[in-house]
Amino acid sequence: NVAHSFPTRRSSDLPDRRLVVVPGVSSETVLRIDLVPASVSGGGALDAASVAALLAQSFTVSTRLDRVGVRLEGTIPRAENEGAKPEPVLPGVVQIASDGTPMVLGPDAAVTGGYPVIGVLRKTSLWALYRLRPGAIVRFARGSVG
Repeated sequence: NVAHSFPTRRSSDLPDRRLVVVPGVSSETVLRIDLVPASVSGGGALDAASVAALLAQSFTVSTRLDRVGVRLEGTIPRAENEGAKPEPVLPGVVQIASDGTPMVLGPDAAVTGGYPVIGVLRKTSLWALYRLRPGAIVRFARGSVG
């Protein structure tokens, strides 16, 4: 039987866990997210004005986020498209809700979505988005496949 002696730690010896700092990403940094335009059938895609509005502004990560998706604060003007049908979606799809709010779907999202799809994030951008805390600023930037 060997007795181990572990040093006693005081709370002042431990790092402050109220704020987790991720190198290169903070709540004050604008994160550019590549947006890959989606080729959507069934009339769900948004028009060029909606895409331009999405690319021209910054959004704030809201407190409404989980593994299903991240809702962003800010709005995109969009025309109502009552003829749009649910379509297959995957993690990283960017949908615009009926109130104009952008949503980025996560790994636990449903396999079909009913909102218009405006694009798909690259995998690295989706990972970067999920590392952010509510209040962080994000901006979409047009990307290319490949």
